[in-house]
Amino acid sequence: MRFVARILVFINVSGLFLLSACALESCNKYFCRKEYPAYELEFVIVDGKKMIDFTNVIFDGVDAQPSIFYLYEPSAQLETIKDFQINPVTEYQRPLFDIIFPVEVVNTFVVNLRQGLIDRLKAQDKLKVTLISHDHKEYVVQLPNFLKEYDF
Repeated sequence: MRFVARILVFINVSGLFLLSACALESCNKYFCRKEYPAYELEFVIVDGKKMIDFTNVIFDGVDAQPSIFYLYEPSAQLETIKDFQINPVTEYQRPLFDIIFPVEVVNTFVVNLRQGLIDRLKAQDKLKVTLISHDHKEYVVQLPNFLKEYDF
């Protein structure tokens, strides 16, 4: 059995906010095995004709420490995450940030969260997340605390 929950909320007109949580359970003839839930925030941001990458995330009202590395082996790396994980900006990406593309660019940014941070966020009355981009621009998302409402 696999459990996956997703919530989409429009951020003004410029993007989407997505939280997914999944917990896997598998059973055979003799026993059942459960895996820990994985929490992931996915931000989809359209802000003109430029690529954007993010260097930090601030969760308002909660002290949260980032772990900045590529998550390529989740089973081994998830326990090394402090409160949340984001990918670093690479040298290969940097030249692309200065290009103005002829079409709107859809930027996707993923944040992997630990259970402890989810629990601290549930205690908040509302959720306010600030994304800091590579060019120090802030993108603020504020919404009702759906974590508490839907019991994530």
